[in-house]
Amino acid sequence: MEEGSPSVQDLERTAKALHRFSPERVVAFPLGFARATQHRAELQLLYQDGVVELDGVSCHLLRHDGDRSTGSVALVLDPETFLVREVRFGSDVGEVVHRFSDYREVAGGLVVPHRIGTWQGKELADDVEILELDLAPRLPGEWFHPPKE
Repeated sequence: MEEGSPSVQDLERTAKALHRFSPERVVAFPLGFARATQHRAELQLLYQDGVVELDGVSCHLLRHDGDRSTGSVALVLDPETFLVREVRFGSDVGEVVHRFSDYREVAGGLVVPHRIGTWQGKELADDVEILELDLAPRLPGEWFHPPKE
């Protein structure tokens, strides 16, 4: 392979990673965290590991160190609202950190983070700002008519 040319990538692995860390999957974590604790073993094994300061606020730190089937995970929860402020996933490519902020109520008590930063190692990999969130979008009716012959 020539110097400076791209290396061969595992397309299936890359597609899975992109899907796993896509904005819609990432924002789903703080929304579904409470329900996920009922089904995901690593979330049932979280233990309180003290406090950590995040944006000037002392927050609860919950941790699972990982095992044979799951990587490590750490959660930072707001001390007053218990909303997920940060989640850290250990993986074979290093730590991935998602930081959630600017939580706002969008409908009927549903509170959603409107800012999500994702770091891989010390590098900011993605910065998502939700400008508008439509919880009941209407799809165009013409999408559901059979094509004319």
